[in-house]
Amino acid sequence: MIDMALFISIITQTLVESLPISSGGHVLLVQHVLHRFGFDGTGSMPDCIDSLLHNTALVVIAIFFYKIFSRHVRSLLHIAYKIVSQGFSLRALSYGQRLFVLVAGRIIGYVIVVNAITVLFYACIKIYLRDVAFLQSVPGVLCGFVITCCLLFISDAINRKQVKPTWWRILLIGCAQGIALLPGISRFAITVVACQLVGLSRRRSLEFSFLMFTPLLIAAFLVQGVWGCYKEGMLWSLVSPLSLCVYGALTVGAYALFSWACRLYMQRRWKVFGYYMVLLIALTCLIML
Repeated sequence: MIDMALFISIITQTLVESLPISSGGHVLLVQHVLHRFGFDGTGSMPDCIDSLLHNTALVVIAIFFYKIFSRHVRSLLHIAYKIVSQGFSLRALSYGQRLFVLVAGRIIGYVIVVNAITVLFYACIKIYLRDVAFLQSVPGVLCGFVITCCLLFISDAINRKQVKPTWWRILLIGCAQGIALLPGISRFAITVVACQLVGLSRRRSLEFSFLMFTPLLIAAFLVQGVWGCYKEGMLWSLVSPLSLCVYGALTVGAYALFSWACRLYMQRRWKVFGYYMVLLIALTCLIML
């Protein structure tokens, strides 16, 4: 049986992950509070379960961005079929199709570069910062919450002229996603703000933030989540009928929260989450006393 503290941590991770307020920071804070009030069980979430919970985020992203990304995927498949059927000749493509392939290739290159930088940050954090107690402490989470709070207010204020992305701008976005690996810093918030700062529109910032994150989510879910839980002997207990019902309910809730967060973002109303973070920061300070 799963202990109550761990169950609360799982619910927190799954739902808050859909919002720009740092699910990892919330989980660490919840675990600290549960431990202080003497809940049975540590509430500590194994890495394999944490990664397995990405299935909810993947479903939410797939449903929310289906109309946008499915159209592009169908176009790429149609172009690939046309090239193969014509003996791998690009002459079979129209000018518009060639331009589409060029743009798609550039975007795929951007995604690869961003994720390569993120993996590099992940390796450095695991090697050099793994034993730094401050990062897993309440003061460390508090610092991350302050950064997230600032990002949420900054996002509403950004009104830059739109420009085409360049490789150095993409490097900055990759660094932003890497920094989000630190507790308390929202990946959702920092990557979207980074995209805005380098000149992407609000809609493009939202789309690119999750386009570049999806490959990492899939890799973490399959390698660390599914395979990790299988090696630990926990996989079958986590895919029981009861667990699947819980995952289904959490997915519905996560999708509703994600849709709400995206709608507020497009309306320049992320200050709603900013005010929430101010209250959370105050609460965290009280917990530290």
